[in-house]
Amino acid sequence: MPLTPFQTPVLRLLAQNRSADSYVAGGIALNAQHPIRWSADVDLFHDVEEAVMRASDADVGILRQAGYDVRSDLWTPGFRRAWVARDDAGVRLEWCRSAWRFFPIEPRSWVSRWDWPSSTPNARLAGST
Repeated sequence: MPLTPFQTPVLRLLAQNRSADSYVAGGIALNAQHPIRWSADVDLFHDVEEAVMRASDADVGILRQAGYDVRSDLWTPGFRRAWVARDDAGVRLEWCRSAWRFFPIEPRSWVSRWDWPSSTPNARLAGST
């Protein structure tokens, strides 16, 4: 999926917190190299609840320090959602626990450091390769 002009700098800020335990997934990751539609949210997946809490707290701190407004919509140990905004633009971030991994996580340089590989069969089914 193409990133909006607002999403790109947000993801660049959050890249420092991504790892094999906290990675970009969902539509943005699957369609990063061959955009077919816009996405209103960014999905950040984690293997355990502790990682969800740790990553979301760190991400919110980085965003606020950079001058973004962050409003928590839903805040539980295993799933967190926040609206990140500045001026008239915004994006929804969702941190969630998901033990399902169909493909290995690999480092990427497109914006964040870790995501699902876009050359996987799942991405091909989505029409991105």
